[in-house]
Amino acid sequence: MSARKATAEASNHAAASSRVSLAPWLRGGDRLSPVARAIGLSEEDCRSIRRHAIRLESRGEWQKALDAYRVAMIVEPLQASNWFGLARCYRRTGDEETAKRIELCARIIEEKTL
Repeated sequence: MSARKATAEASNHAAASSRVSLAPWLRGGDRLSPVARAIGLSEEDCRSIRRHAIRLESRGEWQKALDAYRVAMIVEPLQASNWFGLARCYRRTGDEETAKRIELCARIIEEKTL
């Protein structure tokens, strides 16, 4: 499945299930996603991955930043700033359509996790 199709499906699913919590593991106060926990990452490890993506983006290394944000999204899928960063990088590479879809997902995540 292409990244664009997966993003669109995720967006559609999130919109359709607007009454369902996006982060059931957060109810218990657990800030780590199941993926991060499964591979043995700490909260600090997740922050470091995010900071690396931000650093690459600030240097204008758009493709490397895209890759870094994708990794950050795997370990912190409900960190809206990862999604917004990915959207900014897609916009900088000229892919406005993907950027808009990812921003929509980011807004949904931001709304549901506040």
